[in-house]
This record gives sequence, C-alpha cells and structure tokens, in this order.
Amino acid sequence: MKKRLIALLLAVIMLFSIAPFSAFAETKLSEIRLTSSTSSVQPGSLPEYSITSSTAAVQSISEYSSYGTYWAVWSQNDTAWRGCNAQNPAVAVNDGITHYAMRVQVNLKSDYAFDEETKIYFNGTDITSLGHTGIDAFSWGGNIYIDLGTAGAEKPKYTVSFDSNGGSGTMPSATVFQGESVRLPKCAFTPPAGMSFVAWQIGGKEYKKYSYYTPGANVTAKAIWTDKYIRQSKAVMTPASINNTICANDLVFTSSEPSKYTVSLWRVFDLTDSSLNTDNLQYPKNKNFVSGHKYAIEFEFAAVGNYYEYDETDNISTFSLNGKNTDISAAIYLTGSVLRRVELTANEQTIKQIAATVDNPVAGNQPSSKPVISTSFVSFGDYDWYENGIALSKWYDSFQAGHTYTLKIRANTTKSFSDSVTATINGKVATIENSQQNTILFSLEFTLPGGSYTLKFNSNGGSGIMNDVTGVSGYYTLPGCTFTPPAGKQFKCWVVGGVEKSPYNTVNITANTIITAIWKDAQHQHSYSLSYNEDYHWLECSCGEKNSFEEHSFDNSSDTSCNVCGYVRKTSEHTHSYTITASNEDYHWLECSCGEKVAFEEHSFNKTKSVAASSTALGYTLHSCSCGFGFKDKYIAPTGKQTLKHSARTANAIKVQWNNVKTATGYQIQISTKDGKKWSTYADVKAGTTSYTFKNLAAANNYKFRVRFFITVNGKRYYSPWCKTLNSPTLPSSTTISKLTPGSKAFSAQWKKAGFTGYQIQYSLKSNFSGAKKVTIKNAKTLKTTVKKLSAKKTYFVRIRTYKTISGVNYFSTWSKTYKVKTK
Repeated sequence: MKKRLIALLLAVIMLFSIAPFSAFAETKLSEIRLTSSTSSVQPGSLPEYSITSSTAAVQSISEYSSYGTYWAVWSQNDTAWRGCNAQNPAVAVNDGITHYAMRVQVNLKSDYAFDEETKIYFNGTDITSLGHTGIDAFSWGGNIYIDLGTAGAEKPKYTVSFDSNGGSGTMPSATVFQGESVRLPKCAFTPPAGMSFVAWQIGGKEYKKYSYYTPGANVTAKAIWTDKYIRQSKAVMTPASINNTICANDLVFTSSEPSKYTVSLWRVFDLTDSSLNTDNLQYPKNKNFVSGHKYAIEFEFAAVGNYYEYDETDNISTFSLNGKNTDISAAIYLTGSVLRRVELTANEQTIKQIAATVDNPVAGNQPSSKPVISTSFVSFGDYDWYENGIALSKWYDSFQAGHTYTLKIRANTTKSFSDSVTATINGKVATIENSQQNTILFSLEFTLPGGSYTLKFNSNGGSGIMNDVTGVSGYYTLPGCTFTPPAGKQFKCWVVGGVEKSPYNTVNITANTIITAIWKDAQHQHSYSLSYNEDYHWLECSCGEKNSFEEHSFDNSSDTSCNVCGYVRKTSEHTHSYTITASNEDYHWLECSCGEKVAFEEHSFNKTKSVAASSTALGYTLHSCSCGFGFKDKYIAPTGKQTLKHSARTANAIKVQWNNVKTATGYQIQISTKDGKKWSTYADVKAGTTSYTFKNLAAANNYKFRVRFFITVNGKRYYSPWCKTLNSPTLPSSTTISKLTPGSKAFSAQWKKAGFTGYQIQYSLKSNFSGAKKVTIKNAKTLKTTVKKLSAKKTYFVRIRTYKTISGVNYFSTWSKTYKVKTK
C-alpha cells in the first residue's frame, strides 16, 4: 500500500513539473560574401555600382545614396574613410596616394551580428586583411569598406591664379588634378579706396568666396570690387518697450532706409530664465513675457536690390535700435552679416489676492484631493498635508476623526506677488508662510469632527463569541471568523452595511457598526480508508462512496495474508491472537490478524508535551494517549526572520527577493515611504515564491521594504517576526537630447529638464562606446553644455542620463538613445 501511494505522488509531481525555458543567444557571423561587377578603379568618373550578397543572414543591402552605399576615399594623411561625394568630385585620380573603396551598408536579419572575427569575401576572394578593408559593426548590421586601391593613369594638373583687378598685394595660386575642384578662397588683396570685395570672376561668371570651381584648363580668377555695401543701419521697434502681456509675435521692426536694407531676422532670449531660450529664430508663439524678467532682442539687417550685406573685409558698419547704438563687441557673424543685440526688461505687474478650494478632509479618506486655484495668472504648484508637523503620505495615510490637519499649498505666477498679498482656502483666510517674487506658500488648518465607534460581531446562527471592538474611527481591517459554523455549513464572508467583505479587507467606519457572518453549505471532503471482505478489497469513504475494487493478492498458495489489505484467508480453524493496537480519532482497540476487533476504549490524553517553536516551525502542545494517538494545540509562531534584498530596480519599479522557507504557507510583503512609520501590506505571496516586483513607484524616491512568512493551521495564520528593514531607492527617470550642434573640434548639447541632482553625458568615437569619456553636470538647472578639445571632422556618438544623490550615493537613470554629431 505504501509503495502505491509513493508512486502516485511521483506521478503527480511529474505531471505538474514545468521545464525551464532555454536562453537565446545572438549568432555572430564568421563570414560575409559580397559580389559586384565593379572590381577595380579606372581614371575619370566614379560610377554608381550595385552589390549583392549570398550570405543567408543578410536582410538587405541599402540602395546607393549619400547615407547608404557610396564611394569613399582614404588619402595619405587620413585616419578613416570619408565620403567621396560629400567632400570631393566623384572622380578617380591617380595621384599614387588616394585609395578608393565601395562603402556598403549591410542590414542583417534579426538575431545575427558582425564581430571583429568576421571575414569579408569579395567576388570569391578573402580580402579581410587587404588595404583598409574592414567592417564598422552596429546593432542592425554594419558598414563594410571594400578597398579597391588607387586609380589608373595620372591626370593632368591645372592652375588657378588670382588677379587683384586694381587692388594691391599678392595671393598664391592653387593647383588641382583634372576633374578635381578648388575652393575659391577669401580675398586677401587690399581693395581700392572706398571699395569692397564682391566675388571672383572666371570666364565672365562670378563666384562667391568659398564656392567650388572645377577648372578644365589654367584659368585666372579676377577680384570684383564695389562701393554698394551698407555701412550704417538703423531700426525702429514697435512698441518701443515690452510688458508682460504681449508676446514676441506682437513686435514689429522696420528699417530707416527700406530702399537699401530691411530687418530680415530677429529673435528673443529670456536672460533671467535660460531654459526659455530658443534657437528657432523666433520666440515661441503666444508666449507672454514674464514681468521683471530681462530679455535680449537680437536682429539682423539684409540688403535690398543691388546693395550688399556686411562683409568681414569691410570697415564694420554701425547699427542702432530705437536710436540706441549697439556695442560692436556684441556682433555675431551669421551667414555673411551680423546679428545685433539690445537688452530690455518687461514691465512689472503684481498679484494681490489668491483664492483656492479643496475637498474638505473626511475621516477614512486619503489626503490626495488636489487643490484648485481660481485666481488668474496663478497656477498650482504642489501641496502637502501635515498632522502635528509630520507630513502625510498621499497614497497610504488616511484622515482620522477628531484630528487636526494642516494643508499647505504652493502656487506660481508669471507675474509677481505683492508684498501685501492675501490668500483664502475654501473662503477662509490662510496663513502666508513664504512669499517670493513668483512663488508663494500658504496654509490653513482643518479639524475633523470627533468619533469613537463600537463594532459588534453577529454569529448569524453560528455559535461562540467574538468580542466587541471599541474606539474605532476611519479604516478598520476585518478579522478572520472564529465563530463555530452551524451544522453542515462553513464560513463564506462578512456583511458590513449590506456589502459582502472578505476577512482582511478594510472598511471605513463612521458609526457604530454590526458585522454579520455569512455561511454557505459545507462541501464534503472524501476521506478513504481500506475495506475488504472474503473476495475483494476497496477504498471506502465515510459517506459510503466506494472505488478501486481489486481481488486479494497472495504470494503463493501457502500465503494466507493479502499483500494489500491484510485480509487473512482461512486454511484451518483460526485461533485469535490480539497483538495489534489500532485507533481512530475517538477510540483504540485490540485487533487480530484476521481482522477481529475487541476491547474498544475511548482515548485518555493523560500525556502532555510542550514543543518550542524553531526558526522555521511552529511550537505547540502535544496531547498523547497511551495507544500512541495524539493531537496538537496552543500553537506558537516561528522565530526565524527572512533575509531581504533588492535584485533589480528601474525608475518606477523595485524587485526584492528573500530566502525560501520550506515550511511556510506563504509570505507577507510590505512597503513604506521615507519615514518608515506607516506601512502598507502590498501583497500576500504564495509558498515557493521568493521575489516580488513593486510597480508604479515614484522615480528617484527612497522606499523601505520588509517581509515575513506565515504558517497556516486550522485556518489561522501564525506569523514570523518581520525581517530587517530594507532601504532601496528607485532610479531617476531618463531624459533625451533635444539638440546637438557641431563646433570646431567640439560640439554643444541641449537636453530636456528632468529635475534631479544632475546629468551625465557620455561620448565616444565608437558606437559601442568603448573608450568613452564622460561629462558630469552637477546642476539640475543646467540644460546645455559644450564639449571641447575633440578631434576635428570626426563623428562622435553621444548619449545622456540623469542621476540623483540619495544619502551620499549617486543613482543613475538608464542611458538615452544614441545620437551622432560630426565636429568641424
């Protein structure tokens, strides 16, 4: 019988076993095979080309474009390939130095990737180690450079000379190969008196400085001079000053000589709050000026007709706005002209009265009702509830009857608050606690009506007593039912105020309350024992249900005892031998091997033993009969504590885990805010589970956690002590880069405000950020920076993350997505 039960248990365990999932690994390509009809470089134009791959892992090869597949060059002093179409004519020249390569953008299928060991086969030949052939690998695939070497026969050279055309001084000539372009330089001749440089003239056609020219023979570039440059410019702004009710779009600019020049460009910067700066050449539409803030208005003039804009070779012109001359040192060069600046301050206006409303606190409710401010130009900032000077949690605490609470509201304005400002909350005069130019803090006390209520428990036909609970106000947690149910019934739920509630649910108590037990029909639980007669044995329940009929099993014809049930068949007249003492919950008796039973007696529990609780097991009192049958009562909770730690965290979630206790029925896990005085039971976790993830948490906030296990006996839980409190903060939320601006061996970055301790910017010449450097911004209000001392004309990969310092430790957000910028 024992062997059969063990086999049955093993079958159940195997039935419910779940095989673990296998991890999936990314496949690194050992080789890639490419084919093209273009296999060498000929003098003259570089043609477009097509390229294919026979490698199964390739999803696609991008079409020919300046961003996908194109020709690239590598000259004597280069350290990397550069796009041929972007910087030079698409012409192959045999100078013995310049290498030409096909740049192929390869997109791989999902779950495939290049690595440094990947070999490149081109037209059936391994070219991995030839010339500057190589792969720039990325997550989506990579760029492959196929070095085809230098071009064929050398091309002729042409010279471009420069003619001063009446000016003075000298300029060196420029020499290029046939098909290459020369960039016409800035004029270095001294102009004739009263004249300024306009352009270079070659073959009767004018070319601006810095434009490209491709000679077909030796040519001369002649300087063209003019006296048509504008040297004095004046503008008028309407209105002549700004106030905090108009926006930048209301401003109008006109020039004093519209036949010569106009105000072609202008923009506004808020110098008081740098976060309002804009780079889109226009102050945000419908954005009001802030009273008391200082602004810079920048404007630029443009020439009309055959007049010319300012050029840096001329004497610098003078500029003015509303008759006020601007300082020449403030000039900013912008596309061949200057951008001038004047500074103005918005007129001051003040707020003298604030009106706010909030739902009155009600006992049992959470203090999370957000106040409403109805005063124009005043916006809601934040609010907090306090009891006896201690801040309440808006998510976990609740108001208590008879207690006094203080509501504090912080408000903001684009104007400023008067020195004599007053405030009301729900029509009552509030206390002004702190007032600054654009921010104010005011408060009001609320006292809740008193209340102390009694809870009575109604057995509803059951028996036993559950004591009244007095002095209750606000939220109350319902207990488990300890009434004895009526015959044939079992406990279903409690009814409070006509609503069904399960044990350990909470109810809001605002009056004396009766809590009534609700019963349901008890479900019969089969309990089988082995029975037999002369022919068979079977399993039989006390309700009379029978199953598993089998014939008796004997070892041989001489064996008289069934191997399963113990039935003894008669081979001769049997003599009883009462050597077996058997028992059930009510009696013990003597039993013969044939099954005869005699000497029935009730149990006498005259032996008592106390067993102490251990770290993982209950303590109890054991009552034993002389026959060996016994029962336990007076259980004592286990003494052991869990070990709690966090295993993962994000900006809005923390995962904690603890050690498993094999004897536990389940676990209870709680969370608290910073002070650790108020705890919330977050979840009951079933046995065998050793981790839990808390979600929807506030970013960059410190939380406390604790856990304990419990063992359930006869429907009652016995809890272990709480573990040591675990302090674990969430990570700050991330931010994104809003703009990257290239500079000379530098770049500037701007990002979105996140509101934590600061930011950290990481940059590298490699997309995987190997060898990356970091810049830490320790002021949360700083939203831009410039990274200098970089390599010129290099592409840098850039990303950003936020951080917050909590208890002396820096906690970082996840990195933003990767951005690219190329230095000048």
